[in-house]
Amino acid sequence: MAILVALRSSFPGTVAWQLGYQPMLASLRGGNGHRPEEADKRGQTPVSSTGCEYTDNSLIPALRTLNAFVDQEAFRI
Repeated sequence: MAILVALRSSFPGTVAWQLGYQPMLASLRGGNGHRPEEADKRGQTPVSSTGCEYTDNSLIPALRTLNAFVDQEAFRI
């Protein structure tokens, strides 16, 4: 999410790629995520808002509620 925030500072129209994130979100909601401490993500600061509607209304709330992550490398689109 921090990468999206950084991209939007230079390219304000940048949004999360829904086609890519939807399978990851479904997997996360299906219980296939891992806790932050399992992937050494403890040092990452949570992003509360990106300015992208899809991210702010779907992705960030799921990450916050489930307190889990999925790795994009596990998916092929």
